[in-house]
Amino acid sequence: MSGPRDARIDIARGLGIALVVLGHNPVFREQFPDAYRAVYLFHVPLFFFLSGWVLRPAAPADFLRRAAPRLLLPFVAVSLAAGALYVATRGWRVVDVLAGLVWATGNTLPWDPLWFLPALFLALLAASGLRLDTLSHRQAALAGAALLLLAWLVFAGGRFRAPPFVNLSGQPVGLPWSADLLPLMLLFVGLGQRARLAGLLDRVSPGLVLLVALPWFGLALGLGARTDLNFRLAAPFPLALAGALAGIGLTLALASWMTRAARVMQAFATLGEHSLIVLIFHAGIQAAVVRRFGDVDGAPLAAAAALVLGTAAGLLLPVLFGRWVVRRSARASLLLGEAGPAPRGGLLDRARGA
Repeated sequence: MSGPRDARIDIARGLGIALVVLGHNPVFREQFPDAYRAVYLFHVPLFFFLSGWVLRPAAPADFLRRAAPRLLLPFVAVSLAAGALYVATRGWRVVDVLAGLVWATGNTLPWDPLWFLPALFLALLAASGLRLDTLSHRQAALAGAALLLLAWLVFAGGRFRAPPFVNLSGQPVGLPWSADLLPLMLLFVGLGQRARLAGLLDRVSPGLVLLVALPWFGLALGLGARTDLNFRLAAPFPLALAGALAGIGLTLALASWMTRAARVMQAFATLGEHSLIVLIFHAGIQAAVVRRFGDVDGAPLAAAAALVLGTAAGLLLPVLFGRWVVRRSARASLLLGEAGPAPRGGLLDRARGA
């Protein structure tokens, strides 16, 4: 059952999907490596946290009935379409496409951003089964400590970055549906649930969050923390975790401040409403725009144009496509997360309705 919408959460997910698109811009990655590393420290953990925030209690069977079509139908539909395109244009084998779809991690899929959907489904299903939101403070602390230890063991050993958990190119594939990431995913989902129950956004001022989180984020970044969950990287783990938590805090603080500016608030809330369709289509659109500029090394104006226009296109074109094309078809709306005229097409709405 859905609770009342919180504008701050809508803005936060809009900020999050903007960071996802920015992080996938090749010019941003190559020209601004430290800023790229800063974005990757927290942008994926942010979505697990926000999904936990909006997750409402449901029995696992009810969760499966409602969440499977909401999260997995877009994943399967788009993966099959992209796989068919790659079979036709790149010589991929059908069996490899289907095997990658079943394994469902970034480096097994033709459209790698889609790894997040089955991973989120798995994390929310586990959270629904474990009922983390019903635990006492002591039980929640013990559960959090256990998840933290398990996550640390997963990343510290680097087991899932080495054979046999790699593809033929040597890229990590982890366990099916990112099950190896489950302790860390559950930790952030659970933190989101507990933060909502504690009324964190109402009880802690954004200024205090900024005062506490900014030094921690700077420390993690300055000491070389790196995170890329798709590549099973979070190192050194304590610093990566600190950076993720601090980045989440900074995003929520910024979202709280942005509620004072109506137009800015609406812009990012709109991005959040369409976060699923942006996730699905941004990479191809952005890559096509950036390729038009060719090699931008040593050409700062061209690099700036490729960065700005690529990111803008990756954000705005999927939103327009969702609003003006997809929502006109009930079947396409179901498959691509644009649920009719009411703005309920974002990743968090898919978790909210589960």
